[in-house]
Amino acid sequence: ADENDEGLADTQREMSLIVSGGQIVQPSNGAENASQQLTAGSSGRPGVSPSPIGVSSTTTSVNDSISVKFDVDPDEGNSDGCCGSVVRKITGYVRRTMKSWSIYRAHPCFWISIPYALLYVSVLGFGGIMVAYLKTLGCSDYILALGRGLSALVAVFPTFVVPYMIPRKGLYKTGEYMMFAQVLCLVPLAIAFLAGIGDSSTKITTVITVNTTSGTTDTETVTTKNTPVLLIVIIFFSVCASRFGLWGFDLAQTQMMQELVQKAETGRVNGSQELIVNTCWLLSYLLTVIFH
Repeated sequence: ADENDEGLADTQREMSLIVSGGQIVQPSNGAENASQQLTAGSSGRPGVSPSPIGVSSTTTSVNDSISVKFDVDPDEGNSDGCCGSVVRKITGYVRRTMKSWSIYRAHPCFWISIPYALLYVSVLGFGGIMVAYLKTLGCSDYILALGRGLSALVAVFPTFVVPYMIPRKGLYKTGEYMMFAQVLCLVPLAIAFLAGIGDSSTKITTVITVNTTSGTTDTETVTTKNTPVLLIVIIFFSVCASRFGLWGFDLAQTQMMQELVQKAETGRVNGSQELIVNTCWLLSYLLTVIFH
């Protein structure tokens, strides 16, 4: 402890600066540190003496004051354990997230990305939820694979149509046309669900009388399901056709984000949009659990 105190005193003596008139003098500390003087130049600014290791001197005014900046880690000697470090990281993350959200909320692309995010609150796609529903209707794996392939094929066409439409109709009009195209393709499916197509006569109860060798009669009830062919056809047609408008709107919205968002705000705005997209995607599964 005594050696540390002596070393600290020596360091303080080395860092002490004497300001006199237009000169700065750093006092010597034994034979190793010689006296040095720097005289102010013609501009009136005082010179700066060589600083000790870990210390930098910066002049803030003429001939009257000198500020000394120490190269010290701000967390050194201020560690409050692992819990404090975790809390600081969490609060810092929350602070950055709120700042990014405020920038995203005030940006002109906010109302463009909200419809894009709401597209993920849907089960009208060949994802896990819709595949499970089609399996309950009696679809075979062959039919499901055919539907997925046809859906992917239709999704390729917007990559040729959208670049053709943008120079002629404009970017915003192209996005509107693609959005309405998707809605129009899904109208037959909405009507089919509202009309209850496929819900009636989906179960057949058959009574089978079995005569055993003992002369008794057993009655067995077998319940089967009719495959709602019409409903399945409407689902496949509507969902596959809607991929054209869906991916066309996706291309238009992506280009809008690239043109409207400044380079310095790209990370904050796109990150906030992805937060909403993932939230909507998770909401689709939650609504499936609730309304199943």
